[in-house]
Amino acid sequence: MQNKCPVCKSTDVKIKKEHDIDFLVCNKCKYDESVEYDVYPGEKSSGKGNGGSPYKRGGSRRTQK
Repeated sequence: MQNKCPVCKSTDVKIKKEHDIDFLVCNKCKYDESVEYDVYPGEKSSGKGNGGSPYKRGGSRRTQK
């Protein structure tokens, strides 16, 4: 199967390998698929400490009706 650019549909593309992931780079319109994936392994946030659910908060931080 021939790879195609999702923007210009050109088949003049190359595959760039970065962090063991293959990204498509178009030679015609210069589209680079790697700019859409900016989170690499180890950079994800754990989700803790971001406020969480209003039901787990207490006192004045609890939501009111």
